[in-house]
Amino acid sequence: MSKITNVKPVTILVVEDEAIVRMVTSEVLEEAGFNVVEASNAGEALELLDARPDASLLLTDVKMPGELDGYSLSRLVRMKSATIGIIVVSGDSPPEESDLPPDATFVPKPLSPSMLLRVVRDTLAQSVVGSDQASPAPQGTLPDASLVQEAGRVHKVNGDTREPYSRHR
Repeated sequence: MSKITNVKPVTILVVEDEAIVRMVTSEVLEEAGFNVVEASNAGEALELLDARPDASLLLTDVKMPGELDGYSLSRLVRMKSATIGIIVVSGDSPPEESDLPPDATFVPKPLSPSMLLRVVRDTLAQSVVGSDQASPAPQGTLPDASLVQEAGRVHKVNGDTREPYSRHR
């Protein structure tokens, strides 16, 4: 069997104002083989997304400094790209349905590394399945197709009792 070469890892934009949380999140994702770009607020994230069209996933906190919170950022990103995966995390109560854009996933904090990776892989699988322009990625960066969530279904993540909330079209 031939080995895949010259395939870039999936790029994830992590938006978190707390430096230690951002660094730990990025480290977990990088150790799993993802390419990570970091931003500390929504304005910086939007600039990075304009400069980095290769970003496949936005992982954002809700509360952060600046004019936009994570919900507003996620809605703006969805308006710019129908195919980017979006995960919104917060230690506060779950969002109202109108807070999240279509096909975004909300996950309560704190999240374990295994839960983080599971939700990231699930979200990437959904965005790859839903994209006409998706290109294959090497094993270890492309999530297992069996992890795709059914539309409108809430599931437990990696045995964790907390459940992510997904809003699907």
